[in-house]
Amino acid sequence: MRACASISMHGQYNTTLNARPNLSLQLQLQRAVLAVSPADAIEPDVTSSAYLRALLMDPAYQLK
Repeated sequence: MRACASISMHGQYNTTLNARPNLSLQLQLQRAVLAVSPADAIEPDVTSSAYLRALLMDPAYQLK
């Protein structure tokens, strides 16, 4: 887990893994990762890494 802490999402998404993504960033990540809207609700106020992890675990990810 320590190695992942040094990875950042700077550049296109302008955030870090420990930052809380705002609604705009959440929608950008959804469009980048999923073909359709997420099937499962994602907990509010999670970090960017947890949000991305939730998107990758969503059943909609398998459709892409």
